[in-house]
Amino acid sequence: MKFLLKIILLILVPSFLLAGNTDIKFNLKFISDFSIGISQDKEGFIWIGTANGLHKYDGISLVNYQQSADGLSSNIAPVVFTDSEGLIWIGTAGGGLNVYDKDHDSFTVYHHDDNDPHSISSDSFLWAVDQIAEDSEGLIWAGTAYGLNCFNKQTGEFTRYLHDPENPESLSHNEVWAVFSDKEGLLWVATRNGLNSFNKETGKFTGYYHDPADPTTLSDNWVYSVIEDSRGDIWVGTQNGGLNSLNKESGHFTHFRSDPDDPDSLHLDEVFFLREDRQGDIWIGRSYSNPIGLERFIPEEKKFILYSHDPENTDSLPGNFVQSFLEDRNGILWVVDDLGPVSTYDRQLPDFHQFSENPSGARGIPSNMLTTIIEDSQGEIWIGTIDSGLIRYNRDSGLFTSYKHDPRDPLSIPHNYVYSVMEDSDEELWIGTNDGRLSRFDRTENRVADSFLNEYTQEAAQGLIQDSADPALFWFGTGRGGMYRFNKNSGEFTQYSHFFGESTSLSHNSIGDIFQDEKGTLWISSLGGGLIRFSKEKESFESFVYDEKDPLSIGSNDIRDIFIDSMGSFWVCTSGGGLNKFDREKGQFVRINKAKGFPTDVLFSINEDHLGNLWITSDVGLIKFDLKTESVVNTYTEDAGLQGNSFSFFPTSSLMTEDGEIWICGSNGVNTFYPDNIQSNHNMPSVYLTSLKQDGEEMDLSSAPERVKRLDLHWNQNSFEFEFAALNYTLSEKNRYAYMLEGVDKDWYYSDEKNFGRFSAIPDGYHTLRIKASNNDGLWNSEGNSIVVYVKPPFWRTLVFRLFLTALIFFVFWEFYKIRLRNIKKRNRILEKSVNERTEELRKINKELVSLSLTDPLTKLNNRRFLDGTIGLDISRINRKFYSWSKNSQRGHHPEDKLVIVLLDLDFFKKVNDLYGHSTGDSVLIEVGEILRSICRESDTIIRWGGEEFLIISRDTENSPELLAQRILDKFRNHSFKTSSDKTISISCSIGMAVYPFLPKFYEKIHWEQVISIADKALYAVKDSGRDGYLHLHASENLSSEDMLEQAVKKIHESVDNGRLGITSNHKNLKGAAFSKD
Repeated sequence: MKFLLKIILLILVPSFLLAGNTDIKFNLKFISDFSIGISQDKEGFIWIGTANGLHKYDGISLVNYQQSADGLSSNIAPVVFTDSEGLIWIGTAGGGLNVYDKDHDSFTVYHHDDNDPHSISSDSFLWAVDQIAEDSEGLIWAGTAYGLNCFNKQTGEFTRYLHDPENPESLSHNEVWAVFSDKEGLLWVATRNGLNSFNKETGKFTGYYHDPADPTTLSDNWVYSVIEDSRGDIWVGTQNGGLNSLNKESGHFTHFRSDPDDPDSLHLDEVFFLREDRQGDIWIGRSYSNPIGLERFIPEEKKFILYSHDPENTDSLPGNFVQSFLEDRNGILWVVDDLGPVSTYDRQLPDFHQFSENPSGARGIPSNMLTTIIEDSQGEIWIGTIDSGLIRYNRDSGLFTSYKHDPRDPLSIPHNYVYSVMEDSDEELWIGTNDGRLSRFDRTENRVADSFLNEYTQEAAQGLIQDSADPALFWFGTGRGGMYRFNKNSGEFTQYSHFFGESTSLSHNSIGDIFQDEKGTLWISSLGGGLIRFSKEKESFESFVYDEKDPLSIGSNDIRDIFIDSMGSFWVCTSGGGLNKFDREKGQFVRINKAKGFPTDVLFSINEDHLGNLWITSDVGLIKFDLKTESVVNTYTEDAGLQGNSFSFFPTSSLMTEDGEIWICGSNGVNTFYPDNIQSNHNMPSVYLTSLKQDGEEMDLSSAPERVKRLDLHWNQNSFEFEFAALNYTLSEKNRYAYMLEGVDKDWYYSDEKNFGRFSAIPDGYHTLRIKASNNDGLWNSEGNSIVVYVKPPFWRTLVFRLFLTALIFFVFWEFYKIRLRNIKKRNRILEKSVNERTEELRKINKELVSLSLTDPLTKLNNRRFLDGTIGLDISRINRKFYSWSKNSQRGHHPEDKLVIVLLDLDFFKKVNDLYGHSTGDSVLIEVGEILRSICRESDTIIRWGGEEFLIISRDTENSPELLAQRILDKFRNHSFKTSSDKTISISCSIGMAVYPFLPKFYEKIHWEQVISIADKALYAVKDSGRDGYLHLHASENLSSEDMLEQAVKKIHESVDNGRLGITSNHKNLKGAAFSKD
């Protein structure tokens, strides 16, 4: 229904609004679903919010994130925003606020909760793009269909800001369309009823509203968008009031409205979204109710330019439902059409303009069958065609005019096949047609003034030139009749053709072009007879032909174009022999061909720009050749905006105009360009992994592929497939790649455009996968990207096992040597003894291997061995500080360093195993480990103490132990554990606590293991007092001697009652009697 509505609206939009400009090119990148939001993440990937989930684009493929239990909360995701930490925020229609964390490849969803005032105010975001922003303090601001929200990532809580009719300093309306944080720290909020600025320090909103009596106020109260530009000005888009600019000092608005009488004015008064590009221009989009394309505002000129879809122009926008826009870090402008197309305006792209065939229109070339092209002295372009006569192009008006043969008009051109066009030194225009005629064309009357028939042939003149020494003479070739001279004063033709057996005659009768050098010598391009030099004085010909035995001969006998560059070098384009540099004095050629790395051997025409580059048309694209280095700079193809990859094979089908513009003809039209505007892409591409698979299945990774730094493989699964992408979006199909696995490969494997690879049978151990990439112009990021690949060997290939095996072999040989020296009668006893010794060694080694294990295999928490090996450093550090303190005669308060020891035991855990089985019990223990990890800090140590007991060592904490214990209890009370039968159960815990040093002034008296024992007694006191609680057992400062402290610890129940030991617990009336087990 929504799609149908958009089509109807498109039909109803006035056609004059869709008459867009064509000064820039838009390139369709991909077609998504109904799209709106767009963002670029920290690495450079492009994210699109659509009506069918979230899309990630890498220049090659799209990855779609769909609604799921652990994914997006809704597929309708209009808002996408990337914050300074690289988190991706997604506002959905009805599914709340989502955040995607690449480091964990996971989504977190924030829903509205009527019972939680710190939840988001609404689950619904509007169909708009700028409802999420981040301020300078890292706070996330989210505008919704009902209220504005501030999210603190540290606390995980939202602060709501809602409209209060009784408070004029509250939000002016709950429907928030856009949020923006400016350079001064002010927050700007676009609502359905006015523009708001919010001062975070005062917590007050200032409203800006429309006042019909005041032209300096906001032009319309329904505000869709707000941004701050690079100059510090605030720009506001409204529903029906056009574009507004706010002067923050005066509070006055300047209005930019649509004016049908002003072509440079805003085209429509609805302004749905705004963006500023790095050039300072403002880009404007509309809602799907007004699909007119993309509008550009140039503030310095106060000029608006509209870009719309044109079905006849492939460079125009692919659609007019433009609702969002992004300028990426390389300056590429991304345009999102609500109906799905995502296109770009890439300033890095070569600026090739194209004229395509349009027989019925004056702005299109009448035919694509083109033979020759020239510029006359008046700056007009003349083109010969095979089927449409003579074409004239006026560069001022941009219009084409076609002059064709009319049998009823004797003054029309004699034939529609025009092979040659030339302007002579008298500024008269001559054409050669396929009826053997040379005709002088009157450009004022647009008719043939004179026509001369060649009595020797009816073939068209090819490569028509005027003699530089005698302007009355013209020279031209023909397809089969050789070369001709024409005297325009007498109208006489003279033929030069091949005569068999005469070495000084023309070597071949098929002549495609003629070139005259600075000395007046004629050089003739033959289509089969090589390069021919003609001496006018002797009227003799000399041929330079291909000789397979002579590497200094020309590369092919099929000659296309001849050119002398600004430095005097003589160049020959051939079909089949590449580019040839000719030394006229020595008669020798240097071949620059495909065998030497040239892109192709089939070349057609050649021009030189004022920068010292040759531009050569070929069958694989347009080649830019640097004359200084005599090397190819680039090869431009259809992807870069050319009419095709192959160009016209006529040598006269290209030219460079007086102002430096180059024109080249092909079978799909004409391309024009200024070489200055064809720049190389200097943006070095970053390259990232985009997929890791085994046997075609995606691997279960703990983070997004681009964030993976290490890949662990098992020895019997030592293969993987991988994909990667260079995040260069300028002609990304021309990005090139190379990769290697250090430790396996000796050199890089260059995969060209293939962005995938595979490694199998990878040896054990550590390796490094390295990937590098180049952009479309061959600029390589040599550093690239890398990840560590570790293949875990089987135990028999480990270093320990090999050392053991080596020692064992040595021992066996040594024993064998001793046995040979001993008496045969003692052999059995000695052998038995050696076997026993080896067995004992194996037992000891196994025992050592077991002792190396520091991790609990079930919960992956540390175990007691880990604590034994690490706590000594903490105890030493604390004792040193207390020792220094105790020796200071002016000592003050004791150091705050301490170790909080928390001992936790699950209540009634045996019942869990009895009722639900040990698999459920194991699952509960694993979940308990995860709960403790989520509560504790990274500096804390969590130990599985044994069975259902867990020990926490908390270091350098300013918080009280009771606060940590209460957080653990609350977490357990609010947590439901799943059984193996998918039921949920609740489990409580009991907690005992003590602190090391137990008493600061006698800090060494009570060992840390005794402190754990004290915490254990506190734990069981909680157990005996009803469970589900905590108890902190601590020493009183009135313990005046070490002996009193030692006795207090030994007799805890008495010491609690007489006050020598204190307790803190959430159980009421807990006395020393609870310590029944001293």
